[in-house]
Amino acid sequence: MINRMKVWQRLALLITGGVVAIVVLGGIAVLSAGTTQSEVHTMANRAKALRLSQRVNIRALDVQSQLLLGLQHDPAAPDIVRLHNHELAFHFDSLEKSKAEMADALKGLKDLAPELDSSLALMIVELERTHAHYLTDGLEPMRSRLQAGEFVEANALLLKQTNPAYDALRKVTQEFNNVLESQINEATNSTLELAK
Repeated sequence: MINRMKVWQRLALLITGGVVAIVVLGGIAVLSAGTTQSEVHTMANRAKALRLSQRVNIRALDVQSQLLLGLQHDPAAPDIVRLHNHELAFHFDSLEKSKAEMADALKGLKDLAPELDSSLALMIVELERTHAHYLTDGLEPMRSRLQAGEFVEANALLLKQTNPAYDALRKVTQEFNNVLESQINEATNSTLELAK
């Protein structure tokens, strides 16, 4: 049939076929770009969530450090107290800054939760719950004892309440981080496979 066509008809058929191929390939490219953009957006949200969760963990460690350093202001150990060139209130100020940064990071995670998958959103709720427990049952009672000058009681609270509450918070943030890292690695490997 093509042999019976005139040259201009063959040329028109060839050009039409080329245009159709270009349109099809262009459509595939646009769809692929949209998918890639969506994947990049998802990975960026996961990376942001990971950074925020790590900030919660680091600031909780800072709070623990300030509480422990506060115990060194016990007047029963004047030789140690003399080594400090600041008042006990210095540690409370640092503690408040870290506490505020933890709250900001948790707010960022909560705001980001709708952009993440449902399992991560549930983990953020658990992280918030564990953080609240750490503040009310771990940090605040110990701080109150330190402010009252009750260093022995504060030390007992550290061991009985504050450290277990901190360990629970650290465990939840680590589980959250592990899931995020796994998802980021899977998405990265999947994208690299597609690029091959």
